[in-house]
Amino acid sequence: QFRIPLPNKLVKADVFLRSFGAGPRLDELHLSMNRAAESAVPVAAEVLSGAIRQMTLTDVRAMLDGAPDAATQYFRRSSSEVLLARFKPIVAGITAQAGLAQQYKALLASAGPLAVTLGAPDLDDYVARKALDGLFVRMADEERAIRENPAARTTALMKQVFATK
Repeated sequence: QFRIPLPNKLVKADVFLRSFGAGPRLDELHLSMNRAAESAVPVAAEVLSGAIRQMTLTDVRAMLDGAPDAATQYFRRSSSEVLLARFKPIVAGITAQAGLAQQYKALLASAGPLAVTLGAPDLDDYVARKALDGLFVRMADEERAIRENPAARTTALMKQVFATK
């Protein structure tokens, strides 16, 4: 449902790179970025479970009375840093297998501090953050469905909680 785009700097250079035969490698990079994100997302369940165990009654009340994505906002605030730290090694392992990803990383390393001024993102950080964004967008969609549609409340607890709303 979600696709992580290539970093903007590569998108801008796409036609140029493809004209020199780099098209298949760009496609490989794009695919590896998305596979890396897909591989990282299952780790989220454990981290989000920990965030649930840390909830206070005030947090729960704010979710019930809050915006249509109040629970998602809570999880984003309470879990993003841990999720990012857990996602990055998974992403790095998978992108390391893509030849163009290795070349991209080597190019950034050789540019040193100049890479930052050029606006070239660290590929693993970029993919991990985009995976997080996708996770939270999907979570907000599910939360909205649960709040708006009684049929989406699939557990007895959800039915009980939202019956009082």
